[in-house]
Amino acid sequence: MVATEYLTRDGDYWKKRGVPYVPRTSVFFMQRMLKTKGMAGFIKSACSNNMGRVYGAFFDGRGPTVIVTEPDLLRDILVKDFHIFSCRSVMEIGDPMADNALNNLTGEQWKRIRTIITPAFTSKRMRQMGSIINDCSKTVLEVCEKHSEEGKPVNCKT
Repeated sequence: MVATEYLTRDGDYWKKRGVPYVPRTSVFFMQRMLKTKGMAGFIKSACSNNMGRVYGAFFDGRGPTVIVTEPDLLRDILVKDFHIFSCRSVMEIGDPMADNALNNLTGEQWKRIRTIITPAFTSKRMRQMGSIINDCSKTVLEVCEKHSEEGKPVNCKT
């Protein structure tokens, strides 16, 4: 079997299941699009095509990938039904901070970190942090405006 046939033989995967989908494209086109737009840009462009709250997006190699855009459904998947979806794929980007973010962890590591941080996000604590978050946001805006007026870039990592 030719490599192209192998990579595209499941092109009707989502259609057979009645799921809206982004038509499969060549691997090279996908790489170029992900490099230029990034994953967020890819998802936004698909969302702007009114794909719906759940749609088939692309194939990770030969495996199908689904995108979920509905916040309530995402909460169910990532919190309530985590035991069903605990082995989801993660995207490492090479940044230690981002690679260890809660949404990139799986299994026992995710469970351990979630157990540690959950008490910090009660509604009472979030209300208490509201003014701190607002003050920090104002400071960030002031710094960005200052840099913008001077035409200088902002180093967001420090």
